[in-house]
Amino acid sequence: MKTMFFLFICTVLSIKAFSESAPVQNETSTDQAPEAHIVSAEQGYQTGVLLHQKHNYEGAQQAFIKSLSFEPLNKQILYNLGLSAFKGNSLGLAIGSWRRAVFVDPGFTDAQEGLRLAYKKLPGSKPRDSSLISTKIKAQVLDRFSLDTFGAIFLFFILLSGHASLKYFGKRHFAFKNDLELPAWPSRAVLFSAFAIVLATLVTLKYIHLKTPRATLLIKSQSVHTGPNENTSVLFELAEGQELLLEKTQKDWAFISYPGGLSGWVPKTRLFVHSGEGTW
Repeated sequence: MKTMFFLFICTVLSIKAFSESAPVQNETSTDQAPEAHIVSAEQGYQTGVLLHQKHNYEGAQQAFIKSLSFEPLNKQILYNLGLSAFKGNSLGLAIGSWRRAVFVDPGFTDAQEGLRLAYKKLPGSKPRDSSLISTKIKAQVLDRFSLDTFGAIFLFFILLSGHASLKYFGKRHFAFKNDLELPAWPSRAVLFSAFAIVLATLVTLKYIHLKTPRATLLIKSQSVHTGPNENTSVLFELAEGQELLLEKTQKDWAFISYPGGLSGWVPKTRLFVHSGEGTW
């Protein structure tokens, strides 16, 4: 009887020790498929940061991408996704992430610096001239200021021009009334009006820039097809990081155009949309 009782006690203690030492299967592991357990942007962001610190750059990328599914225009998530992609040598994803971060906040200097480093590492990814907006205007002007900023400066010069013009017409009316020599047209009004015209042009270009969907190629090389499937003829090849204009989509394919008049179809999964309102 004592022997059976002793065996029972040993069995109970063994089961308890095993249950305490065995891993809990329901707990979230940040090292294996972390995106499967992410239910919010903040959780995804924190998971991505933790994995990045552990040098698990691929896992960090997946966590940040999952986080973006909740907040696709969060510039901090985009910036850190770019960092993890850059460290993991996924330069197309890094460039696309930083481009979207700059689209969200044109004054985001960290993302701008990231793009400069990525362009040095992948020179062919730097945007080329388009027929509508030159690369220099886009990079030095449109990408640096928001539409609200352009609008505010435009209204400022309109007010200055209007004030100078009203002041001139007041003097002109007084001269007519008192039979005096008419005043000369104020040069300041002309100058302010010229600035207002330039700003109106920039506001228009910025609006077009914001509305035009653009994407970055994620992979090293991609064939552009004549139709939306792999069995159609190949027109030309694209390289990683290149900026493309999105014209339309059909199921899993996107019709893109490239500066110089080239256009065709590519799989949507090979693209990272980085600008264009209403495309998220």
